[in-house]
Amino acid sequence: MKRRRPTWLIRLGLFLYERLGGRNILPPTRAIDLRHGPEGAPVKDRFTKAYEYSDCWVEDSRLVVLNARDAAARGARITTRTKVTMAQVVDGIWYVTLQDQNSGTRRIVRARFLVKAGGTWVKNIIRNTTDLNTKEGVRLVRGSHIITPQTLRSLQILFFPRGRWSDHFHNSL
Repeated sequence: MKRRRPTWLIRLGLFLYERLGGRNILPPTRAIDLRHGPEGAPVKDRFTKAYEYSDCWVEDSRLVVLNARDAAARGARITTRTKVTMAQVVDGIWYVTLQDQNSGTRRIVRARFLVKAGGTWVKNIIRNTTDLNTKEGVRLVRGSHIITPQTLRSLQILFFPRGRWSDHFHNSL
């Protein structure tokens, strides 16, 4: 098994995650001693420390709407049914050509930042709308969901960044 990240680095990452995420409702991260708590029962003995942190999920479409509403509240103009037909950067400013999909009307907007949130189409969007000559590729990331028999009596989820299930749990599971 590859060398694991040091404990201090994991804790630092969780600290930043909480501070940047604006934690207001969910409980803060806490350290767990796997040698003495029930959380450590299914885990191999060489793992002695873990961190518990709270997170939540939201439906993708709902998150899009919430982000758009927040942006509008901060002065952004939200345009639905609008296609980006060209985007180019000149002296650090993006000039983006938009086309209304209902009327066909085109207009150009300026922005200091451009977020390419095209999902699986992002590579085609970059290729077809920008004049960027970059060698950087786009790497798509897909989540993997694995269903296993329930082995813990709690609602906690154990996450291990590397390795196989058998690297971390006793064989009896």
